[in-house]
Amino acid sequence: MNQNGDPPFRDRETPYGQHPWDQGPQLPRRGLPMWVKIVIIVSILLALLIVAVCGGLIFMVSTGPDTKAVPGAQMPRKHLDTINSLGLLQPGEQVQYFYSDAMMNIENGMYFFTDQKVVVYVKDSAEPKIEVPLGDIVAVDSELSDSWLEDSIIWLELADGSQVTFPVSMEAGGDEKFIGALNAMLERHQATKPPPP
Repeated sequence: MNQNGDPPFRDRETPYGQHPWDQGPQLPRRGLPMWVKIVIIVSILLALLIVAVCGGLIFMVSTGPDTKAVPGAQMPRKHLDTINSLGLLQPGEQVQYFYSDAMMNIENGMYFFTDQKVVVYVKDSAEPKIEVPLGDIVAVDSELSDSWLEDSIIWLELADGSQVTFPVSMEAGGDEKFIGALNAMLERHQATKPPPP
């Protein structure tokens, strides 16, 4: 209180609760310009899109097949379960090398060989399952890729004159390892065959 009994800083001409500097015409409060609001909204939408895309890619990488050819012993158990559920293996048959070019479900494209045969399986093709006994293969040829954008192509020349082709990724030299292991398996198979009469 001042000496007149009024509250401090109070002008007698100013109603209680107001300050002298509050008097005068009040300017309307202005919000953000429309273009700033649009930029903020677009930025938020882009950020959500990037998060969704990254999340989808992480999900595909964590659940989908490897992007390179791998020895059978390194295949995930779920892939082997899928192969067995499709009836592609006989009891005791072992996958030696495996590759899938599918994004998520290996049934959309998988290629492998065992100690008994080569298997090409593409669910949506006219003939989804092709099984080639090792004894029917007379030669293995290939067109190796020099780009990670394209898979190498392997040709199997069969005893009846027909061919079977399938892709194998060149990542980490997987195509050459696949071919080398297949040729080695063919040699072992030939060595165990009884001589012709």
